[in-house]
Amino acid sequence: MGESIDRYHLVAYELTIERVDALVAGLPNLIKSHAEGLMSRHRYGAGADAPSPHLNVLGHPLLQLPIWVDAAVGEGLDEDTIGDILESSLCGYLSVRAEDDYFDGDWDEPKAAMMLSTMFRARHQALLARHVSDDRFWNRFEEVWGGYADAMLRESALTDPSSEYGPDDFEAVLLRSQPLELPATPCCR
Repeated sequence: MGESIDRYHLVAYELTIERVDALVAGLPNLIKSHAEGLMSRHRYGAGADAPSPHLNVLGHPLLQLPIWVDAAVGEGLDEDTIGDILESSLCGYLSVRAEDDYFDGDWDEPKAAMMLSTMFRARHQALLARHVSDDRFWNRFEEVWGGYADAMLRESALTDPSSEYGPDDFEAVLLRSQPLELPATPCCR
């Protein structure tokens, strides 16, 4: 059983990568080159040397979580809907990845990181909007992304050697992972 689930996730991953590769291929040249660089650095895309780090037990369940929730709820979403949800999940992650690379000092072009993050986040939101119209979801969406923004700034401030790090800071910094929950929500209709 575990092997077939892994194969299913691999197929879902490959289809999602195809969709995001097509998105990137259609971008204007300058932002396209930054998107390709980001995806290459993190082993996303059809040309990646190795599978994404998210297809193992230690990675964030970017693609697994929506599939797990869909299976648990028993809705059996159609292929186009689950495709939009999985692409949304990966685009949301890539928006975060661009920002995180900049915060970590791995990207010396802040304008490119900001624009690429914005482009991927807009795609993330647009794909979810096709399937969710409930105001409660969109209120939560804003709350989660606001918490993420605060957590990233707090984490960055805590890298200063003179700063103190306590339980409240730890809890607040954990909010940077909360956007992972958003693409699974449409599976709960």
